[in-house]
Amino acid sequence: MRLRASVECYYDAPLEKIASVQALFAGTPRQAVDRLAGYVAAGARHLVIRLATDDHEADLEEFADDVLPFLREEHR
Repeated sequence: MRLRASVECYYDAPLEKIASVQALFAGTPRQAVDRLAGYVAAGARHLVIRLATDDHEADLEEFADDVLPFLREEHR
């Protein structure tokens, strides 16, 4: 599982320990929109997103193209 490997490598701690103190998510762009929309609806205006990926630039662009436009719509 990419999320587990990324989190455990980054934090040098078990996934379960990190999940107990911060939100973690893995899924499709649509699922990300649904998950993050809850934060936007609750009033969040800044979100910190860390991608578990080997190609940060490409995947950040994909996130910006596939997720951010929908979150902006939720904010209106």
